[in-house]
Amino acid sequence: LMQIPGGLLVSRFGPRLTMAIAIILWSAITAATPFAGSFAFLLVARVLLAVGQSPDWPASIASIDRLFPPKVRAFANGILLFALYAGGVLGPPLASYLLIAFGLERMFLICGAIGIVFAVIWWVSYRDPSNRIDVEPTHRSLMPLRQVVKSSQVWTLAAAYACTSGFTNFYLSLFPTYLAKARGMHLERMGNYTAILSLALCVAALIAGPVIASTFGRTRSARTARLPFAIGSLAIVTIISLIVPWLTSDLAILVATSGSMAIIVFAHVTTWSVVQDIGRSDTATLTGSITPAGNMAAGAIPLVATLLVTFTGSWNSSFQLIAAVSGIGCFLWLFVDPNRPLKSDHMSPHSTYGN
Repeated sequence: LMQIPGGLLVSRFGPRLTMAIAIILWSAITAATPFAGSFAFLLVARVLLAVGQSPDWPASIASIDRLFPPKVRAFANGILLFALYAGGVLGPPLASYLLIAFGLERMFLICGAIGIVFAVIWWVSYRDPSNRIDVEPTHRSLMPLRQVVKSSQVWTLAAAYACTSGFTNFYLSLFPTYLAKARGMHLERMGNYTAILSLALCVAALIAGPVIASTFGRTRSARTARLPFAIGSLAIVTIISLIVPWLTSDLAILVATSGSMAIIVFAHVTTWSVVQDIGRSDTATLTGSITPAGNMAAGAIPLVATLLVTFTGSWNSSFQLIAAVSGIGCFLWLFVDPNRPLKSDHMSPHSTYGN
């Protein structure tokens, strides 16, 4: 939820300043965490960590919007998502190495120090492009949050993203349990299968971005270059999820699920490309408003799926649930129009912003 005010801060002060302060804050809190002398201090530290990290994603999406024209933004979004997924893959083993090599306190101190160094690099290297009049504070008015709430398209996009995020996290968080309990897979093999799913996300992000960007370059139409990928990817993973529990071969399951992870990335890249298409100079505000829906769904859907398995005694019900979720997301994308921007400033629809 803190990403809502985080997005507003990015829109108000820009990605450069907001991101730098955010990185310094969460890095300092990270370094201080192992020195917590009580549960209350630790709780406050975790809350402040969340506050510090809240502008991160709005600033990242807004930076791509400011630095790149529409025809290549999907490419940049794919690289950003690759970094996000790769961090989730590489982070745990690197943290384990630091913990073993240096101990708990030094591990947190090293992570905090790395963050501070990156904040300096960000501050020195990032600049808004000088030829983009829409990103200068004197040339734009900030979109009130109430305008986001009143937009039916924003609610539709947020709900579609919630379905996409919930689907993805179902496989990342609950699928290992399914392999162990329903398939009787031993721990080592289960870990390998889960790692392959994460790897599929990383590789697909590097493919989806260029494919969507090249489609925009050929068609010059946001609708043609965005919607088919979102609708098509969600439709395909819906069908695959209905098939997975009936597969008998472990190899077939691996191919089906890793394929789903690769395909759903096209919906993720499309989501943030459309946010940039319709958000324009208020992309950060729009990002901060939509992201909480995905975060909440990512936590709620695996929980609901677990309850279904408990009550029905069958894992089929969980896959039927996730198929319904992705199917709803597919349907919702039919009502998203990338060519209909939010009226967040006084730019003409034919402004150089979209050229």
